[in-house]
Amino acid sequence: MNQSAGNTTAQVSEKKTSWRMIALTAVIFIAAFVAWKLIISSAPVPKRGVAKDVTRLVDATPLQRASIRPEVLAGGTVLASEALELQAEVSGRIEWLSPAAVPGAWLKQGDLLARIDAIDYQAAVKQAEAALAQARADLAIEEGQVTLAQEEYELAGLTLDDSDRALVLREPQRQVAEAEVARADAQLQLARTNLERTEIRMPFDGRIVERYISPGSQTGNSGSLFSLLGTATFYVEVKVPRGFLPFLDSSQTAEVAPRNASGDGQYRIARVLNVLPQVDSADRQVRIMLAADDPMNPQTGPVVLVNDYVQVRLYGREIQNAFVVPRRLLTTGGEVWVVNAGKLALRTVEVIYAGREDVWINTGFEEGDQLLLSQVDSAVPGMAVRVAATGSGASAP
Repeated sequence: MNQSAGNTTAQVSEKKTSWRMIALTAVIFIAAFVAWKLIISSAPVPKRGVAKDVTRLVDATPLQRASIRPEVLAGGTVLASEALELQAEVSGRIEWLSPAAVPGAWLKQGDLLARIDAIDYQAAVKQAEAALAQARADLAIEEGQVTLAQEEYELAGLTLDDSDRALVLREPQRQVAEAEVARADAQLQLARTNLERTEIRMPFDGRIVERYISPGSQTGNSGSLFSLLGTATFYVEVKVPRGFLPFLDSSQTAEVAPRNASGDGQYRIARVLNVLPQVDSADRQVRIMLAADDPMNPQTGPVVLVNDYVQVRLYGREIQNAFVVPRRLLTTGGEVWVVNAGKLALRTVEVIYAGREDVWINTGFEEGDQLLLSQVDSAVPGMAVRVAATGSGASAP
């Protein structure tokens, strides 16, 4: 009996515990729900904002027509205008060599470089002088014979034809004597010339590059004595694009500057000589020959040397009333982006001349166009843009 009552009491206790757990869980859920409602009701309500202006800000510059002289900057090579291997015109032993005749020496035209032993050539001159004197004496005797024959012919009162008369008056003998005088005179002139050739002189103003002889050397007319380089004028061969050739102004001087020249004004003036008749086989550019006078004088400009690689600026004929646009702003299709009335536009232009940095444009722009300087991604005609107060990054034409 007592055992049965105890079981009943235990069951009742378990049921109470279960109801308490259910009630506690319900309270937790209700509290969580109430808290969620309070959070939702107290959160700020988002308001609709005002749309901001996202129009792209770009740089642009006004377009203006101007008269421009195109120019091209290209590389050139300095060449010698006068260079030779000096040879002796007569053979002999080098008797004397000038102390100034050393490699690198700067000499004037006519300066004595060396002297060949002249004893044999002096003797040849004396022999030629004697032979000429003998020939002149023979001619004088023959002229006396002709005079005597003329007097005898007149006294005889003979009448002969021209051929017989010439024989009687000794015309052939006189002609032979005159020829001997002429031959002897020529021999003398040759002997004197050979004597003068024993003195080796500078043929032009220039410098000695190499010397191949020493005192006592035996020389002939086949070996070189000196390697010489003229310094009065150097040539400069420059290559330019074929498209620049129609605009080249040969009356304008060119500017030649060594690659190591620093600062503005570090150049020397060169004259445009000729356009060479062949294009370069490698890049098909036109070759132009310039002349730079007094190239090694630092008082006339930077010193340039033979085989130097220099920068050359050439000028073309003036182009009247044209637009100048940086070449980077010209598309491959020959178009230019502009800003007009706050919108982008793409203009197809007529290019007069395209240089390496700029292009000269004749027509294609419209009233109110401004040259777009900024790089705009995904640009399309009609895109709205805002132009900055001052166009920076390029120069206006």
